[in-house]
Amino acid sequence: MACSAGTERLVPRARARTWLSCAGAAVAVSLVLATAPLARAEMRSEYRVLASYRSGDFGLAARTRILALPVTFAVISDRQEFRVSVPYLYVTSDDPVTIVGDHVIKRNGGRSGTESGPGDLVAEEEHYLLAGGGARPWLSILLAVKLPTGDEEKGLGTGRPDAGAGLGLIQPLGTRWHLLGEAQYFVLGDPRDLDLRNTLWLSLGLQRRVAGGGSASLTCERRDSVLRDRPDIAKLGLVYDQGLARRVNLRAAISVGLSKTAEDYGLGVGFSVH
Repeated sequence: MACSAGTERLVPRARARTWLSCAGAAVAVSLVLATAPLARAEMRSEYRVLASYRSGDFGLAARTRILALPVTFAVISDRQEFRVSVPYLYVTSDDPVTIVGDHVIKRNGGRSGTESGPGDLVAEEEHYLLAGGGARPWLSILLAVKLPTGDEEKGLGTGRPDAGAGLGLIQPLGTRWHLLGEAQYFVLGDPRDLDLRNTLWLSLGLQRRVAGGGSASLTCERRDSVLRDRPDIAKLGLVYDQGLARRVNLRAAISVGLSKTAEDYGLGVGFSVH
């Protein structure tokens, strides 16, 4: 895959060309996957809101608290899902920091206290290569592009676009259990005076359906650090989904950091309407 150029540092111009190639390919393939199948498939739209709160020192000298209020719009068919998400962020820290996805890194300059505003917009296209059922697995390919809509001066983003690609797996284990697996590789744009490395994100978990239209899932995540001299991120997450009506679903989530670069704990609550 062209985007999987390895984690070795490229010279700036080569790095820029690599990112532009990956971003262009991700956008082009996303548009093809999003439009071609939908002409023949029934579509539905969905709105999602999931407020989250994370707290910890993230491997830095000062504690940081992050409140995110993301809104996601999705267009879904039987074999495809296209979604666009943008959060509104409140970041409070005793030292200036920059948000890089799940990462919190020290920022040179700026001020401590609370910064707020829109974060980075993320567009994702997920296409199911295999449609599961019974004992058959679901296998999907995911393409993502991050646009730098977050204010770089406030640390709400890096001011540079990113692109990524990955694979997802849902394997039924009987009638109530599912094995969940996902792997994504991200090519990151470098902000001023900072060398970010490309990252690999891995997730493995189990989901169990419960009576009354609910499900619970437990996942373990590992993500490469964006800085070479810092430990990778590792954490556990527990998510519970409950359908309240035909068109409404509630979600509650909790996370616990397993590495010093992850949050100490995180909480989330939200809903989706389709």
